[in-house]
Amino acid sequence: MRGTSGFSEGRIEYWRVKSSNIAGSSEWTTSSIATKLKPPTDLVLLQSASNTITLTWTDHSSKEDGYIIERKQNPENSFKVIDTLKGSGNQYVDNSTAGPQTYTYRVKAYSSISESDYSNEISLTVTEVKEKSEIPTEYSLSQNYPNPFNPTTKIKFGLPKPGLTKITIYDLLGRIIQIPVNKELEAGFHEINIDATNFPSGVYFYKIQSGDFVYTKKMILMR
Repeated sequence: MRGTSGFSEGRIEYWRVKSSNIAGSSEWTTSSIATKLKPPTDLVLLQSASNTITLTWTDHSSKEDGYIIERKQNPENSFKVIDTLKGSGNQYVDNSTAGPQTYTYRVKAYSSISESDYSNEISLTVTEVKEKSEIPTEYSLSQNYPNPFNPTTKIKFGLPKPGLTKITIYDLLGRIIQIPVNKELEAGFHEINIDATNFPSGVYFYKIQSGDFVYTKKMILMR
């Protein structure tokens, strides 16, 4: 059977087949298949001061009706659908977490006729409920942990006041590899997980920009 890799995403493709020999031809046999949507990638988690977890990802599909959010609690459990996000957004906030346990997430696009493969899976361990009164007195950016890492690592940072915050990851040539955070954040301590599964080994830099605060640190991915 002919493959569907060259077809457009998220549509129904039809084809027909008939056989023939010296005795004549058969009737046409018609078949159809719904082609897959383009999957989301670069799923990143951000834990806020109130222990909510914000998911962001890169949207590649132009045909999706929305996204299905799946989560499992602790490694031994199975994934379950926790919510459906309608529209072409690339962010979801999970307010139903509580420590201490590990949450693993994945996301896929869906439409009325098809769906995509899953995004990368990424985990975050909630250790305790942080009170909103835990507000740092100054900006901070911690060294990622572990470092060196393979393939995931955590980055913690503190914001003494709310504001537009951006974290950018660069390679040694100064090329932007990923922007895991670029949004308004509340004051408090924050933590993000970085999944470098698709990065080559080497030295990288991560930079935070929030208000007038700009700071850069180095991290090492070692396979």
